[in-house]
Amino acid sequence: MPSPSGRSLRDMAQWASEVGLRSSEGNPLDRLSIRKVLSNISYTGQVGFHRRRGGNQVVNGKHLPIVDVALFAAVQGRLRDRRRVVGAVHPFGRSPYPLSGTAVCIYCQQQHPGGEGWQAWAALHALLHGRSART
Repeated sequence: MPSPSGRSLRDMAQWASEVGLRSSEGNPLDRLSIRKVLSNISYTGQVGFHRRRGGNQVVNGKHLPIVDVALFAAVQGRLRDRRRVVGAVHPFGRSPYPLSGTAVCIYCQQQHPGGEGWQAWAALHALLHGRSART
């Protein structure tokens, strides 16, 4: 079977299934698992600190690399180029969020402007109307 080079994540997951690759729990690898493997800097022999939270500190680990750093960087470039959304990645879904702008104050019918901070907005409106935000 040929290598999955240059193929989609879904194609690579299918290839992994065909050759018998499984997760540590014994499940077949899906496209998201393939993406995690391709994005894991540990395979280069390095360790990244707080990378999920925007940290960029990377140091050499005590383990042997199994992927060349240049190859890893090239794969990261390909993954970045194939992203549908250009720019910032939103950790919890779409932007604007699907329910943005749907909150309405039950006392004055003012619509929430959308975005973050709806709990503070709701508490402020409850306070303005002499109510408790928790009831």
